[in-house]
Amino acid sequence: MQRFGGRSRRSPDLDPAFSEQMVSVMAVDWTAELVLESENDARKCIPMVSEQVCGMKALKIDMVICPAGTVVPKFKRDGADMTIYVVAGQGTLRAGGRDLPLKPGDIAYVPDGEWN
Repeated sequence: MQRFGGRSRRSPDLDPAFSEQMVSVMAVDWTAELVLESENDARKCIPMVSEQVCGMKALKIDMVICPAGTVVPKFKRDGADMTIYVVAGQGTLRAGGRDLPLKPGDIAYVPDGEWN
């Protein structure tokens, strides 16, 4: 893991535990990170920005890999909005009572507490 100096002036506002000594910008080799496998389907998840990876609670980013044909059970997140950026492949996001087709380059936003 490479660490670079830098800070956001708002970091303490977003995460009160954020230390003045903590480096807030870093490069993580995600290919060396833990790959988590879903218990419910074929998804795999690689934490890229999290408290465990870089000590930050204010933001969490996971790379989620959904093999072709994967159907993800309906769920909702409480306490966090969710943004999806599609890198490759295509799929359908069910949110707000609608089916939204997704393809590479698409960004989808799901507000906190909404079933999808």
